[in-house]
Amino acid sequence: MIEALRSIQPPGAPGSSLFLFASRDDLRVADPLTAAWRGVDGSLRWPLPQ
Repeated sequence: MIEALRSIQPPGAPGSSLFLFASRDDLRVADPLTAAWRGVDGSLRWPLPQ
């Protein structure tokens, strides 16, 4: 899914991606609101301030 999104959002495109990703293992040990999610560009993002 990440590869498909990368193909339609060119590198350096303005704005952030609408989609964030987390592995099943990451979500198994953390609440979805406190887990680290990855953007299409690979950067880590947290839904709530740390």
